[in-house]
This record gives sequence, C-alpha cells and structure tokens, in this order.
Amino acid sequence: FNEKIHRSQKPLPVLEHFLQMFVDDTTTMADFTCGSGTSVITSEGLGAKSVLGLEIDPEIWNQAVSSYKSWRQ
Repeated sequence: FNEKIHRSQKPLPVLEHFLQMFVDDTTTMADFTCGSGTSVITSEGLGAKSVLGLEIDPEIWNQAVSSYKSWRQ
C-alpha cells in the first residue's frame, strides 16, 4: 500500500505503531473521515473485530475501496 490517495494519508507503519495500543480482537473501529482507508486497513490487520470507514468524497472513497480490496488479496 504505497500509493498516496489522500493529502493527509499516514504511512501504515506509523498507524500500526499508534493503533496497536488500542486495537485488539474485541475492537469495533469506525473512522468517519477515512480518506484513503489506511486506518481501516491497519485496524483490520491488527485483528479488530469489525471496521467501518466512511468518506464523503466519492472519488477518494472509490480509491480507498480499491486499495482495501488489493490489500485483502
């Protein structure tokens, strides 16, 4: 996941460092301004029970969904 989609996108290793303090297999995570979806991807990768990402910009949303699907494969 190296493609930059959103202007405020954070690198996955940075998010993982921060989110590992809070996310485990009991976590239900919602990001209501998910942008590129990196927080959703990271939380799921850390084993979150469920994740939800919402984004108002349709173009950014479509790119985030595409990145998420690629990451899942």
